Amino acid sequence: MSLSKSHEAIKVLVFRPEPQLTHTLAELKGLGINAKGYAAIEIKCNKNFMEENINSIKNYDYILLSSSNAVNCAGDALLNMAEKARFLAAGKRTMEAAEEIGLKVSYAPDYGGMAAMVSWLLKNKPGKALVIKSDISESDSSALSNAGFHVVEAVSHYTIIKDFDIDMSDITSFTHMLFFSPSEVKAFEKSASKSGLLKYTCNSKVLCIGKSTYDYALRIFNNVEFSMYNNAKDAIKMILGNNHESK
Repeated sequence: MSLSKSHEAIKVLVFRPEPQLTHTLAELKGLGINAKGYAAIEIKCNKNFMEENINSIKNYDYILLSSSNAVNCAGDALLNMAEKARFLAAGKRTMEAAEEIGLKVSYAPDYGGMAAMVSWLLKNKPGKALVIKSDISESDSSALSNAGFHVVEAVSHYTIIKDFDIDMSDITSFTHMLFFSPSEVKAFEKSASKSGLLKYTCNSKVLCIGKSTYDYALRIFNNVEFSMYNNAKDAIKMILGNNHESK
């Protein structure tokens, strides 16, 4: 499904790790949007994840999966948790990744990410919840604790901010920038700062997936939009006022 002709001038600059970057660019181009991307960060799995969590690995009531990276990097350990825990996924792609390795997902929101998972938990029986590699906000963590949940965070992977050069023409000619995590915003900030290009970002609309991404982007951008949607296609449609097309 393509966007209307009035949106043909939309040009989106995407910052993601591979292989997600390639998938997102294909998704946007499939909508008829001119898109380009930078692999701004790199994901490295924590090889000690199983060892670090082995003593309590079967004692959790809920496992919150923040991304497909979390699933892919903690896969073997997650299967050992499957006997008791109910799995929650931040979005549909995270759910698909979990199901591919044999996990049954109890809940995956269409939008809202971590905040939506927390809201779902608050409607259920309190228990021990493991949050795997996420920027869970202090308010969400406090809300769960106050409701009787015992929240533990575990690191399934590490994010490496890459050193890359961004073209001035990209900053000045693209109408939108799309970020999925605070680390990607930090990577852009680092690259643009060393080239003296941060001052040229005022004309771009910045789309942020997730509250923590939005909060960090506010530090360096003027025109920031927060998307509760977890994927590029619906985020773009929401910003453009075309979200009804995806229903």
